[in-house]
Amino acid sequence: MGRYYQKRPSEIVNIDDEYIAYCFDEVCYFYVAEAMDDEGKINWNKIKWDKEIEKNSKTNKGLLEFMQKYG
Repeated sequence: MGRYYQKRPSEIVNIDDEYIAYCFDEVCYFYVAEAMDDEGKINWNKIKWDKEIEKNSKTNKGLLEFMQKYG
């Protein structure tokens, strides 16, 4: 989404605190780098998510619940 909208991930989700925004952006970029293959294509299946997330892997709901629980 960041590439499409030409904005940092923290701007898209409206994080105002500079340090938290920096941390969020770094985590997002890390996961994109982990999911990217040698040809530059993103394959999210490369990342091994927590078992709690895998239950809802067809939607973002599982990820959001995980972030709320452990964030």
